[in-house]
Amino acid sequence: MGIPGSLAVLAWLISAAPASAKAVEVAVPRAPVGAASLAAGLALPSSIVAAPLATDRLLWGNPATSKPVVQFGDRARLGYLRADQPIDFDGDALRRYRAALAQAPEHPSARLAAPVVAAAAELAGSGGIAVEPVGVLWRGEEQPGLRVTPLPQGSRLNVLAHRLLTKLGAALDYVPGRTGGATGAFNGVESRLLAPGFLHEESYPGLLHEIRHAFFSLRLKRGDMRLFHLSAVSRAGAPLAPGADSYAQYVSFEELSTFPKTLRHMLSLIRSAPDAGTLALRKELLRARARQYASILKTADHLMRRVRSLDAAGRLRADALAPEDGMNRSLESPDGGALYRVPLGHADLYLPIERPPRTLPWYLRLLGKKDDVALEVLRVKAEETLALVAESSTELAALWESLSAESPDWSAVRARSDRLVALAAAKDRVFRDRNPAK
Repeated sequence: MGIPGSLAVLAWLISAAPASAKAVEVAVPRAPVGAASLAAGLALPSSIVAAPLATDRLLWGNPATSKPVVQFGDRARLGYLRADQPIDFDGDALRRYRAALAQAPEHPSARLAAPVVAAAAELAGSGGIAVEPVGVLWRGEEQPGLRVTPLPQGSRLNVLAHRLLTKLGAALDYVPGRTGGATGAFNGVESRLLAPGFLHEESYPGLLHEIRHAFFSLRLKRGDMRLFHLSAVSRAGAPLAPGADSYAQYVSFEELSTFPKTLRHMLSLIRSAPDAGTLALRKELLRARARQYASILKTADHLMRRVRSLDAAGRLRADALAPEDGMNRSLESPDGGALYRVPLGHADLYLPIERPPRTLPWYLRLLGKKDDVALEVLRVKAEETLALVAESSTELAALWESLSAESPDWSAVRARSDRLVALAAAKDRVFRDRNPAK
């Protein structure tokens, strides 16, 4: 399935998504190069480096201005999937859930997470969302959570869970002790999407973001390899790139596709802001995510330049791993394929390939030859990723300039976000045409 097909899957999964969630190929003039750069080849302004990342205040909001956006009597209307199609919850249950969240630490133990999960179950029931208890092993203890029951009819969240299961083979769970301070997460080895909390400002774009990861996971398992099927893990806590402060120890290159879409989806939060206070908060949150995307671009650029440097020195190698090695690291490999580790010195790249290494004839092995398809694939990925990062940094600089205005031109912001999505899709198509392992 190509990128247009993947968007169709997302549109079908999230039937509530607005028309603006569809891919749009737009003609946007190339943005001017910024005055300073984060790394060689990146045209990112220095102001984006100093911008703050997302904080709890942004993610959970100020109670005076954040969700629920509308309250009346003993009921509360909360737009979890979309603000303009809210779910009716019991007001007291919502207040108890908010209080439980406030009392729990960012990374609660199983014992401290239990009151949050209990309050979330009560809240879900008051809104007609069917959930069931689930336990998830995490860091040596079983964390309590809720599984959104997959149902073909009923609550929009239950229907989403049903479509997620039937189309992408993943469960939809809420496990606050597992996600910690993150908006959400997706684990391909477990086929589990970890959902944001009910009061999270980014619940809608957060779900779409993780569903995109679920899409990539399904493609990988089926051997339909993409440019973004690559991940990096640091060694001994070293940052993946100088100055990296987001995804500093681990990054999936899927973020080069998911983050542009997230920036675009977050514009729906801007459009649905009920008052000036919420609008200012969500604008700041959008800037924080743009800042995070800049850090991801910087990291990808640094890692791929390291690949090229090692290759030029004749020191680039790829070692095939046993399937259990990848599973132990929560890293996936395609059915019938292989997972390779590429040592970079300060970090390791993990590269899935749709076929295992081939055994060459004995006379070639005597000459020291081996199947180097993994390196051939990595060279293509490095070339296309560096090109994507350079073009995307230019567009992000223009988007940042628009966001920095006192009264942003939201149509210009949307055009730039559309362009970022289109660039990622185009480079992915190029890789699929060039993939040496096909």
